[in-house]
Amino acid sequence: GHISVTPKGDGSLVKWSSEFEKGSHEVPEQELVKEFAVKTFLKFDDYTLNA
Repeated sequence: GHISVTPKGDGSLVKWSSEFEKGSHEVPEQELVKEFAVKTFLKFDDYTLNA
């Protein structure tokens, strides 16, 4: 994965990208991993904006 942070106005712009290669049938589907990442980043964003 790759995360880049660029200053923008009073805040920053964060871009996140990743590649997904399922190693076995036991690994969760890509959408589950994506949903988890989005929820985590939204919670982090809310936390930092309200700190």
